[in-house]
Amino acid sequence: DGYTIQWNNRLMREAASDRYLGNRDKAPSYHTMLSEYYLGRKLATGPGSKSDEDAPDPRFQKVAKQPTYIVNNQLVNCRKLQELPHHLINANATDIFRKECLFNFTYLMAKISAFGY
Repeated sequence: DGYTIQWNNRLMREAASDRYLGNRDKAPSYHTMLSEYYLGRKLATGPGSKSDEDAPDPRFQKVAKQPTYIVNNQLVNCRKLQELPHHLINANATDIFRKECLFNFTYLMAKISAFGY
């Protein structure tokens, strides 16, 4: 699903990169926000921090949920499957990446059924 990442217009792509990714110090925070969006909860990053996974983040109450499976486990959320690992890695959330992607059976089965790899 490469077109959800690619900008059709070069000027729009450059403007967005300059605005949101121009300052490399802030880039991990943008990736953190997108990871939180796909997970539907706040990430606990940093030493000794914990996240209450069952408590929904109030910032996401009006945002559509991003489940791995959609419509009675018939459809797979391909965008989440592709984007979540990218944003977790770039947010330096390696422990959460391991838990939510690498060692998550539901995630792995959805990825295999959707993409065959």
